[in-house]
Amino acid sequence: MIRYLFKRVYVFFKTIIFIFFNFNKIRFVGLPVILKQRGSKFHFGNNIVINSGNYSNLIGTNRSIIVVNKKAVLSIGDNTGLSGVSIYCKKEIKIGENVKIGSNTKIFDTDFHPLDFETRRLKNNGFLTIDKPVEICDDVFIGEGVIILKGSKIGSRSIIGAKSVISGIVPPDTIAYGNPFKIKKMK
Repeated sequence: MIRYLFKRVYVFFKTIIFIFFNFNKIRFVGLPVILKQRGSKFHFGNNIVINSGNYSNLIGTNRSIIVVNKKAVLSIGDNTGLSGVSIYCKKEIKIGENVKIGSNTKIFDTDFHPLDFETRRLKNNGFLTIDKPVEICDDVFIGEGVIILKGSKIGSRSIIGAKSVISGIVPPDTIAYGNPFKIKKMK
């Protein structure tokens, strides 16, 4: 119990320190959880808004959770807004400029666990995952509750429909929706 409380307090203070040193670039609405491990890199543009919590977005928002593992790189471009996102960066995630990411969206560049059942039985199997970078280009709009999986690339000016699961390439100037996602050319 004491270890659990210590860890919660440690994460809280680490997040507060992160917010303090980035207050001129990022506006926080609510208190997110941000875990940056040693050796990882954040690249933030200007005018970023991270909504986190019940009243930061009127359609309902969870707390934003952003985790950047050792040696991983997370880049977020200028004028980008995120609401109640869950981002887990094990290798590399690039989010372009003027991107709007809807409430409760999840972005992962890893499987978290090996897909092979025999490998999952091994101790410390988290090191045996497949990790591929994720890229979200400029001017993309991502609807509520979207899941973006490893190796995905979303082209500029694309729109991702609510509750979609993206696992692959979305060309520029298209609408992607559904699970599995379908692509529709914008008119």
